[in-house]
Amino acid sequence: MKGLLKSVKVFLERTTPLGELAQRRRQRRGTVRPTESRPEEKGRVPLPIPDALSHPLKTKYIRMFSSYIYRADYIIIWGHGLKYQDKIVEEIRSYKDLKIIKAFHYRPAAVRHLVKAVYSYDYAPLRHLKSKTRYLMRTPKEALFIFIENRNPNEDFYGKGVFRHFESTTLKHLKEKIRNKYNERIDGERTEDHVIHASDNELQTHMILKYLGLGGLQWLKKKHSILEVPFYVKECNAFVIKKVPVESLVCNIVEGDPDNPHKKRGVVIKQSPHYLALAGNPDAYQKYVERFFRRKFTEYYCLDTFRKLADSFEYLAPPYSTHYITVRQLDNGKYRIIDGLHRAAIMCHKGISHLTVAVLK
Repeated sequence: MKGLLKSVKVFLERTTPLGELAQRRRQRRGTVRPTESRPEEKGRVPLPIPDALSHPLKTKYIRMFSSYIYRADYIIIWGHGLKYQDKIVEEIRSYKDLKIIKAFHYRPAAVRHLVKAVYSYDYAPLRHLKSKTRYLMRTPKEALFIFIENRNPNEDFYGKGVFRHFESTTLKHLKEKIRNKYNERIDGERTEDHVIHASDNELQTHMILKYLGLGGLQWLKKKHSILEVPFYVKECNAFVIKKVPVESLVCNIVEGDPDNPHKKRGVVIKQSPHYLALAGNPDAYQKYVERFFRRKFTEYYCLDTFRKLADSFEYLAPPYSTHYITVRQLDNGKYRIIDGLHRAAIMCHKGISHLTVAVLK
């Protein structure tokens, strides 16, 4: 009975406004509940992947149950670290167990609001966090959020007493590697003015998604059971796999002022900055990304990464056999690309005349 009441108390604290308010008050006083009774510190038992499955069956198994196998984490690059953002993103991509799902710039009304949101569900008492985060108040008023599918969390406990917490060893190793490289140094010694922060558990990822107005983990983890579609495709209830001429594909190119980039223009692939970059005009792509990335794009784009992809890319090659270019058919018979413009530009540049795509209904 005592255990049941304790579980109910934990549930109410995490699901009701009064419960969340009580938790924040405890943090302000510097008194948090013991580590072992905090639900986010219990960790989670990942669903095992049967070794007896063949590779195709194992791929389908992982896709169906990925939300139980993988963990959703995030990394935030603070304003003073944005000058290293391309290098930091490459560091993340160098880890085969970490897949970037979404990345975007964010400009808070005030840095203190962002810091409060990021550390509201931290394991440490707030009185400790105030001194720990004081340097952030002097940083530029912008940040880069990078949401990650952590395919090998390798979770363990770290710290002692009220600082004892549960986190991913994989992400902790990456975090320390980036901080060692890009934190400011004084007399050769690394300062603690960290250029990045990373989540310790999925609760923190869930709450920061809610703060950003993105709903929470259910939005980030939604998966189609058959077709691999990106997070920004709102509905995908029916689709048809179809081979279409490359010349029938069109894409939306963002135009207008960077602070108000709502105007879009439909062009054929050969007129897109993506194709022009491969055709010998990389400046067209670089200027396009630099102009609109911090305001409009929902993915992280980099010219060097795009070039590397183009050198070795094979469309629908295993294990990406369900990663179709996603389109919607227009009234004029053309197909507007929803997801996959980079891939379509690569295939067009290679001289491919027809592509197999997923036409969303």
